[in-house]
Amino acid sequence: MITGKKAIIFDFDGTLVDSLWVWDRLDELYLTPRGIEIPKDFQQNLGGMSIKETASYYKEYFDLSDDPSEILAEWRNLIHEIYIKSIPFKDSGKDLLLNLYDKGYLLGLGTSNDRTIVEDYLALHGVKDCFSSIHTTSEVGKSKPYPDIFLRVLSDFSLEKEDCIVIEDTYEGVMAAKNAGMKVVAIKDPYHFTRTDDIAREADFLIESLSELAY
Repeated sequence: MITGKKAIIFDFDGTLVDSLWVWDRLDELYLTPRGIEIPKDFQQNLGGMSIKETASYYKEYFDLSDDPSEILAEWRNLIHEIYIKSIPFKDSGKDLLLNLYDKGYLLGLGTSNDRTIVEDYLALHGVKDCFSSIHTTSEVGKSKPYPDIFLRVLSDFSLEKEDCIVIEDTYEGVMAAKNAGMKVVAIKDPYHFTRTDDIAREADFLIESLSELAY
């Protein structure tokens, strides 16, 4: 899958780290104290949104008095500690990153999460320096499935699209990579089981575990 590639661009949540459950937990921490009932499968409606877009969506959907910036600031406070203390890498994710870095691959990260949370997590686990490029959809101003996030990472590498491959877990992320003109490996995550067929149809490769990328 990665033979002949010079760079590998990873998504973060659900791809490198087992963190998708955190967003359901965030709903409990943020909405329940406000007396707001959480709609069933609410998080499934937010696929591909940047964290800033999600905050704006919450404000409108739940008619919140706080501005999106205030919502986002509270979210950071609520989940930063959870990420740092409770989120594991998926499968052999950390070892894979170190192995790929040692073999000379350029590694990038294109995520819808918050930069501070992502960078603090990677630094804590000793792999932040493995990445030559880290960008968020909030920075580029376009969410997945738009290709902007992966094209921004690619621009830092000064490589051709054919030299890169993207590792993703969501349908929106897979489509962002395809729309950027890149090959994409989709990793299965139970959180997206309802879209498995769609993901499998669009991805170039479908894997069960990050260990399948090791060699």
